[in-house]
Amino acid sequence: MVAICALVGIKVNFVDFVALPITLDLGIGYAIVTARSSVPAAASARWFDICFG
Repeated sequence: MVAICALVGIKVNFVDFVALPITLDLGIGYAIVTARSSVPAAASARWFDICFG
C-alpha cells in the first residue's frame, strides 16, 4: 500500500505507518471470522489444524 501511495504521489506520514497495519489486521481478522463462521465447526477445526498444525 505504501508503495502504491508513493507511485501515485500521495505523501505518507507517521500516522499512516500506524494506521495501515491496524487497518490490514482488522480486515484480515474479519475475513477469517467470516470464513470460519460459514462452515460447520468440525470442518473449520480440521481446516485450522491442517493450516496451523
